[in-house]
Amino acid sequence: MLSVKTKKIIKAIALFSLAFVSINFAFTKIATLENYIPCLIAFIVGTVIVSILFRDVLKDVISKTKKHEFLILLIPLLIHGIVCYYCLNFLTAPVGPFENTETSFLLLNKYFIWVKPFDVLYQQIILVVLIKKLYEYKMSLKNITILFFVFFGIMHIFQIFRTDLTIALLFTLFGILGSFIFPYMILKKRNGYLYNYIIHMLVYAVAALSFWSVY
Repeated sequence: MLSVKTKKIIKAIALFSLAFVSINFAFTKIATLENYIPCLIAFIVGTVIVSILFRDVLKDVISKTKKHEFLILLIPLLIHGIVCYYCLNFLTAPVGPFENTETSFLLLNKYFIWVKPFDVLYQQIILVVLIKKLYEYKMSLKNITILFFVFFGIMHIFQIFRTDLTIALLFTLFGILGSFIFPYMILKKRNGYLYNYIIHMLVYAVAALSFWSVY
């Protein structure tokens, strides 16, 4: 028989997986170079639903943040806009097997420009909920990190079958790095969830600028 604690942990992981997969592997399948509106709506609706269902968890995290500190989120959004503008107007687009939403940072299509910030927001919110819940259920930071290491590693390695090998390996590397950074920031640093969003967005901005410059 599984203990109550174990059942709660399994339930939390299952709900996280469902929330993540339902959006990122279902709704994004209908995204193309131009057909990005359904995904934008999906991420906004998903964010609202998760925020309502787990408002107690999010309220506890957000309550430690002063109102003016939320302005820091303008930094990654501004950089995102500048990178998109610069690449599209002054650089040549990379050529390769990049026709899917996972490599939208290479295409710099409308999905990346308008949807990616909401995509990252949704991911970070469900990460906050899962990590806080697992910690509440007495799962240590070390074990949470191991769980995310396995989950992020497996999830990103499948990019090998969808895009260029180099890009897939970089996806996996950044995913694994995220498994160490995200839980630690959320559990150990005040406003860590804000910094996670910034880091997540900057990774895409740097990747886009780098590949458009040298790929």
